[in-house]
Amino acid sequence: MDFERRKRPFRHLGRVVDIINIILSVVVVTCAVFVALNREENLLLFPVIFLSTALINLALAVKYYKRRDNFRVMTLAIGFLAFFGFGIFALIVVL
Repeated sequence: MDFERRKRPFRHLGRVVDIINIILSVVVVTCAVFVALNREENLLLFPVIFLSTALINLALAVKYYKRRDNFRVMTLAIGFLAFFGFGIFALIVVL
């Protein structure tokens, strides 16, 4: 039993990241549906969509950092920065 813990110490982190991704994905889809139904009233949801997507990329980057997959970490970090920038830009435009 102790051997299993040493073999995969970050197994529980992967589950937590997966749950976070599911929750944030539901938020993104829900906000996108509301924006599609009525764009003028729900204009403030655009930054929420971009920032939620940025958080998904950040959570996946942490997961792959623990797995030591550097290429995926770099691509997800670039995606995080891009979506975070789009989210801030959308927030400035909306407000």
